[in-house]
Amino acid sequence: MKKYRKEGIGKAVAKQIFNLHKGQWEVYQLESNKPAQIFWNKTIDEYTQGRCFVAAPLLVIEVTSTGL
Repeated sequence: MKKYRKEGIGKAVAKQIFNLHKGQWEVYQLESNKPAQIFWNKTIDEYTQGRCFVAAPLLVIEVTSTGL
């Protein structure tokens, strides 16, 4: 939904979901979907404060009760 891009809605929802569902996450996106890769890389990097494993197009994060 391009209409709502760059408003922070997707990032806020992703962070809420990570907080609600603790554990290891694997986030996949199509290799050809560059906007999705940029979004997830930025969102997860901010959420984990740079502490996540990235193996494009796969992103793996560990979410614990303390946030990471």
